[in-house]
Amino acid sequence: MNNRIKDFLTFVNEAASPSAAGARFQFPKGKYKISDIAPADLSKLRQNIATDILAKLKEGYAWSGPTEINLVASTSTINVTQGLRNQLTKEGFPEKSGDKTGNYALCQARLKTIRDLMFGMLQIDPNDKNQMGKFGTVCTVKETPMPDQSPSEESQYIESTVKYTGERVKDQINCDTPLNLSGSQADESKNFVGYANDNVALVASPNTKITLKFKPGNIPDCLFWYQNSKSYGLTPFLGNKQSRASSGSGQYRGDVNAIGDYADKGSFENRLNDRKNLIIKSIKAEIANFVGAGEAERLVKENILGKDGKISVREETEDNAALYNVEVIKNPESKGLKIRGFSPLSDTRFGISTLCSVPQLDTATGKISGYVPYKPAQS
Repeated sequence: MNNRIKDFLTFVNEAASPSAAGARFQFPKGKYKISDIAPADLSKLRQNIATDILAKLKEGYAWSGPTEINLVASTSTINVTQGLRNQLTKEGFPEKSGDKTGNYALCQARLKTIRDLMFGMLQIDPNDKNQMGKFGTVCTVKETPMPDQSPSEESQYIESTVKYTGERVKDQINCDTPLNLSGSQADESKNFVGYANDNVALVASPNTKITLKFKPGNIPDCLFWYQNSKSYGLTPFLGNKQSRASSGSGQYRGDVNAIGDYADKGSFENRLNDRKNLIIKSIKAEIANFVGAGEAERLVKENILGKDGKISVREETEDNAALYNVEVIKNPESKGLKIRGFSPLSDTRFGISTLCSVPQLDTATGKISGYVPYKPAQS
């Protein structure tokens, strides 16, 4: 493997605590621009940002409040040259009133460099107010200048701390442990939503590829999941087309989760279609709250209705494998998923396991160069 390319296994595997300290990033004397830093030092700096700041975001997604990143810039007491002062002022880092050394402006410039590198690695444009607004609800970044700390050049550093706030989220999807969901049978008064949760934490490092592997019960339900306006989906009704008696025990998976006579007779698919218009209308109304009426119409037509216009239950077969597996890329601007489980026939039971691939970082460019399979942390 090219030495420039460092995988993000630490990005996913690192155990974090409610308050995690980062390492110090050393700056050469009087330097602050990315272009001022030697390529080898820049690669090391990016790796430090990845392991000492960005890796901590994974654990932060498991907490209800925003993750707090505090960047502290320190300098020595050595005066900034007049030429450098003029350059800093020209570039938007004016001297602070009463600052005799010019180091306050140097602190601000270094903080911006680290901040820009960090957001670049997250694939977030710091000048995009929409992106930054969304990220700000998940993570806050505080910048603290600390000029003139000591005569030693060892004072020329950036230091980071990461803190988690709120409470740990109960329902979590991660790369290690399946999540089992359950809810009640629902009717049209609830848009047939038997399970609703707007706070299912997606606990993975930013930009991790996560394959959600759906495991429904025998009686068919369908799921809608929503990460953000560009990442969402609706499954078909997944499960068995027919009851145990109709399909034969050899074709029936596991224990029945039915109530009443659903365990013994009839076609689940027929029972859905008996109330098709009302079920379809209700599902559209529910998911339109997230994606709008037009997109809700498209999702239902493409995922729930067959070519004949009827509700089609998709059993877990080799041909339907893709319908039971959906890829999601962990967006750093979102805590997790909002999920709706539609259960017109019976109480709903749904399992979600994962298969994860973590990004590799080209530390020379700060870009993702590829993905490798996730490996659980060694106990």
